[in-house]
Amino acid sequence: MAAVLRTGYALRVAGAAVGACSLAAWFATCAEYDSSLLAYSHRSDAATQDTAPPEDVPSLDGPDADDAPDDAVAEPPADTTVDVTEAESGSVPCDPSCTDPTVLRPPCPPDMPDPPTQGEPLVFAVHTVRAGMSKAKMNDWNSIGIDLDCLWTKQDGTPSMCKSPSADPSVVQDGDLGRDNSFAHNVGGAIRLMEMFGLLSYDVEEDFNTSIDQGHSSMLFALENFGGGTDDPQVLVSFYTSRGTYDSTGTTPVPALWDGNDLWTIVRDSLTPTNQPKYVDDTAYVTNNRIVGHLPDGVPLRITGGDGVLDLSLTNSVFVLEMSSDHEHIVSGVLAGVWYTPAAMSAIDSYAAQAGVCADQPMYAAARDVLAKASDIRLDLKPAPTLECNAMSIGIAFTCDRAKLGAVIDPPLPSPSKCVDAGTDAN
Repeated sequence: MAAVLRTGYALRVAGAAVGACSLAAWFATCAEYDSSLLAYSHRSDAATQDTAPPEDVPSLDGPDADDAPDDAVAEPPADTTVDVTEAESGSVPCDPSCTDPTVLRPPCPPDMPDPPTQGEPLVFAVHTVRAGMSKAKMNDWNSIGIDLDCLWTKQDGTPSMCKSPSADPSVVQDGDLGRDNSFAHNVGGAIRLMEMFGLLSYDVEEDFNTSIDQGHSSMLFALENFGGGTDDPQVLVSFYTSRGTYDSTGTTPVPALWDGNDLWTIVRDSLTPTNQPKYVDDTAYVTNNRIVGHLPDGVPLRITGGDGVLDLSLTNSVFVLEMSSDHEHIVSGVLAGVWYTPAAMSAIDSYAAQAGVCADQPMYAAARDVLAKASDIRLDLKPAPTLECNAMSIGIAFTCDRAKLGAVIDPPLPSPSKCVDAGTDAN
């Protein structure tokens, strides 16, 4: 594998027992991206080559890196959150097009020469995930994600970069500090309600974390060209999906030990035809032990829970990964981006059918109608107040531990539909 490394759910059913209300309203009664974000990277689509980073930069505050555990993290932290602080007076924002100090944006790159590479590439396997889908954490979506559009959209739906297709303005509401995460807010909300009302017999997020902890699935980040310190102006980061820990041949699953020596498989669709990583940022950077970058469009996220696999695909993605001081853990990570709404609905229908939640069930039909109108952002992240939003924002929070890359294997097959004659089409 050295070659690989190189390189409101709204229930709107007339007469329904729950009544007609938005997801956000129902909960109230019951209960850091466009390409300019990396304005000082060397990417031609992010900034001009002669743009210089500021001397004083805003920071993203996370958990104390020195408190990172030596062993595996059993539960996701209660608040895997990154906070933004305003740059000192006179400093230049990383993204000149977004100067709003109240919204959460990634930290700036360091202003320093590129140090020589030290040591071997660092591989991290995602160990715990927060995705806003657990009925035990109803408002978790508020603290997951990054601001993608330089706007903090309130409950009344303003301000917004595009026209919401929903009549309910709270559908496009941002989380704290302008975090864009319609997926956790609305899709996660629908999943949480289906869990609460018994349509799903399991907690999707809890099942996903159990699957990861046992070594059945995960996501991997590989850090290369790293100088080994707290700052590095240019590193290479690769992203892979994994079907879990196997033996060295990739034929026999083995339990994950989370001791840094587990061999995590690489799903074949994470690679090019020549076995090179497909999702790479060679102009990522490290600032104050935080790895920052973005990945090519089409980044796959697979959420396995219960009886199904939910396949997401990110466009305009950004990640911020806070390393522990010994670089053995990611103590606070976030991956964010946007998901084209028609593709999202197809994937959601497929997952629902795998779980036995069918188109003829009134609650799912009502939820689906709302989710189809849960677009809160434009796919290209260009402000277009007169155009309809055509994508959902996504944010996933997680922690990671050191790992090793294993064998390349095929992606998992989706479970068969449990809905008679429904297939994956809920229309």
